[in-house]
Amino acid sequence: MLSREIWENFKNCGIWRGNIDDLAVSYNSLLGKVLDDHAPELTKTILIKPVIPWFTDELKELKRSKRMAEKRMTALKTPESAADYKTARDVYNAALTSTKDAYNNNLVAEAGNDPKKLSKVVNSLMNRDLSNPLPEHESDMGLADIFVEHFNDKVECIVAEFEHQRLALDLGSIDEPINLCLSKPHLDKFVEVCDDDIRKIISKCKVKSCDLDPMPTFLLKQCTDSVIHFITKITNQSLRSGIFATVWKSAIVTPLHKKPSLDHIPQNYRPVSNLCFISKVVEKIVITQLMHHVNTHYPLPSYQSAYRPNHSTETLLTRLHSDVLMGMDQQHVAMLVMIDLVLHSILCLMIIFSNACGEISVLQTRRYAGLNHI
Repeated sequence: MLSREIWENFKNCGIWRGNIDDLAVSYNSLLGKVLDDHAPELTKTILIKPVIPWFTDELKELKRSKRMAEKRMTALKTPESAADYKTARDVYNAALTSTKDAYNNNLVAEAGNDPKKLSKVVNSLMNRDLSNPLPEHESDMGLADIFVEHFNDKVECIVAEFEHQRLALDLGSIDEPINLCLSKPHLDKFVEVCDDDIRKIISKCKVKSCDLDPMPTFLLKQCTDSVIHFITKITNQSLRSGIFATVWKSAIVTPLHKKPSLDHIPQNYRPVSNLCFISKVVEKIVITQLMHHVNTHYPLPSYQSAYRPNHSTETLLTRLHSDVLMGMDQQHVAMLVMIDLVLHSILCLMIIFSNACGEISVLQTRRYAGLNHI
């Protein structure tokens, strides 16, 4: 029923020929309206009880038997009733220990060689507090303003330090791409996608939602057939125009504490952005086509491991560690410089000079990269 209503709402909407910003807003409005009609927001107070996943029905039955034996021992006070209670207690404790150990061993086995999953398992077994404490504050709005000011100032300070090394080039004065690689083909436009392409990407995406999503991701996946055609239209309109919708550039930014041992001050927090689901779908389409073009005509460095399939950051760290040790063995000075910074203006200049994207580099990069982000 929900899928049918979503289909009817999108089919009867007559604004699917507008610009990408209008399409994105209409998509959010229509899905949000359908969800509000079927599941209006309600406030309900519930009592959350701790859940013990390894406490099976068999353990519950053994615990019940132990309690009954304990009551009989208390009432009868005979050696037989005491012996029965001790037997029931020992059986329950043995079953409790073995079941818990088997469950924990299974968790470790399922984590396998995944460091992230294994870390979560270890933290859970050791009862580590993984909460994200915030600095002392008088109001939530005031704390949010403090973090916004801190994160903005941090970027501005880094930019100021590298100001003397930046290219003195006005991006807005460039009307045509600079042809530095005439012998190599350009990515002059993105290729439009079909419903099957979008369906494959949605099916591979994790079931993660953002407060900016008009509908939870798990529910959207269940109604994929009803919205797939319209998501394809929005995606193709974005690819044709080279514009990333304004609403997709909004994010829920959460400050995460870097280390438990650090003080609770803004300098010891890092920002983590949560974007809406459809923006990730469009982003995956763009990066897939761009990486295909780059790998075909402009091969990436063999040692670049980040953001590439079938490349391991662990392997990169192993190689880096080996290079440092080799340099030290040869009495060389080993120096490691690490920069975690992406400036859209510098990124656009790099794309223009490499000319890997042809017309897209000048006509669309500034809008698509988010130089006009909110």
